[in-house]
Amino acid sequence: MIAVSAPGKIHLLGEHSVVYGKPAILTAVDRRTTITLTERRDDFVVITTPDLSQTAKLTQEQIIEKTVHARRIWEEFTKTNNKNLLQTITATPIDFAILAIGESLLHFSRKLSKGLAFSANSTIFQGSGMGSSSALAVAIAGAFSVFFNQKLDKEIINTIAFETEKKRHGFPSGGDNTASTYGGFIWYQKNDKEKTIKNLPISLSKNIQQSCSLLFTGNPIETTGDMVSFVRKQYEDQKEKVDHIFSDQSDLVIKLKSALERDDLEEIKKIITNGERNLEKIGVVSPASQKIMREIEKLKGAAKICGAGGIKKSSGVILVVHQDQKMIQKIANYNNIIYSPVALGQEGVRIEK
Repeated sequence: MIAVSAPGKIHLLGEHSVVYGKPAILTAVDRRTTITLTERRDDFVVITTPDLSQTAKLTQEQIIEKTVHARRIWEEFTKTNNKNLLQTITATPIDFAILAIGESLLHFSRKLSKGLAFSANSTIFQGSGMGSSSALAVAIAGAFSVFFNQKLDKEIINTIAFETEKKRHGFPSGGDNTASTYGGFIWYQKNDKEKTIKNLPISLSKNIQQSCSLLFTGNPIETTGDMVSFVRKQYEDQKEKVDHIFSDQSDLVIKLKSALERDDLEEIKKIITNGERNLEKIGVVSPASQKIMREIEKLKGAAKICGAGGIKKSSGVILVVHQDQKMIQKIANYNNIIYSPVALGQEGVRIEK
C-alpha cells in the first residue's frame, strides 16, 4: 500500500492577474488530500472520490482512451474559449480523478501489470478556492511517482497535475498545483516563455500565524473555469482597464513579499485590503462576500477571497487577518458560515506510508 498526501493552498495575493503574467504569492495550508493506492488481483482500476459519493471501475485502456479524448476537447477549447466544452470533460467529480490517473499513465509510459485501487479522503473545503482539485491531482501523480520510481519526483508530479488541471479549468495559471506540490510560500510567475517558481524563505511569527483564519462562505455557483473565462472576456473587451488593475495588483504582491519577510502585520493587513478591492473591481467577488469583508474591515481587520471567487452567491474561502479571532468567529456565526483556524506555509506533497 502507498499513501501520499498533498496540501490545499490559498492565494495570499495575485489570483487572476497571475494568468496574465503577473506574480502571485501562494501558500500551502494545513488541510490535505490523501490518496491511498493498493494493488488488486484483477486488471481493473477502481477510484473512489474524496467525498465517497462516486466510485468508478475501468480498465487501463478505458482510462487512456478517456484521457486522449479529453486532450482533444481541451485543444478545441483553447481555440474557442467555449466553457461548455470543459464541462463535458469533467462532467462529474470522478472524471477529474480518472484524468489524473490517465495523465500519470501517459507521462510515465508504463503499462500496469495488475489493477490498482485508489481511495481518497480530504479535509480541504471542496470547490472553494483552496485548490482541492490540484491537491487531488498532485496526490494521485505522487502516488504513481512512488509506485513507478519509489520516490517523489516533484517536477514530474507538478507537470502531471498541471496537465490534469487544464482539462477542468481551461487556462489555469499553474500556481495551485505548484503550491500543493512544493509547499511553503511560493512566488509564482508565468509568461509565454517561462515560469518563475521560487520558494520564499518566510517564517511567520506566532503573532501573525494566530491572526490568520479562513471563513468558508460556501461553494460558488460558478466553477474556476467559469471565473477564469469571465475574466478573460473582460480582459479582451476592456484590456486597458484590466491591465491597470493587474499592474497595481502586481505592485501589491511585491510589497506583500517584503511585509511577510519583515513580519509586519499592519502592512500585511493594508495590502490584503487593497488586493481585495482590485478583485472586486474585476467583478469576481459576490455582494454577500463583500458585505462580510466590510464587517471585518470595520473591526480593523483585513480579508480577501483566496481563489477564483464567485459572483452570484458565495465566493468560496475568505482569508482573514485579525488579532482577535474570537471576534471573527462571532462574525462567522452571525452570517452562518464556517470559521476555521489555518496554518500557513505547510509541507507540500509527501509520503504518508
